[in-house]
Amino acid sequence: MLETIKQNPHITKTALSGILGVSASTLKRWLRSNDVVWVGSSKNGHWEITPSE
Repeated sequence: MLETIKQNPHITKTALSGILGVSASTLKRWLRSNDVVWVGSSKNGHWEITPSE
């Protein structure tokens, strides 16, 4: 998942969940547990992976 986001930080949650073969709620949980956040507007934003402290 993180590698896919690194390759395409503008990927949508729908596309990402389709690639990974998981539901949207599972993807949301994974993103939260891996400190991945959406930055910017809904149309022009991107994903950022924040370092764990």
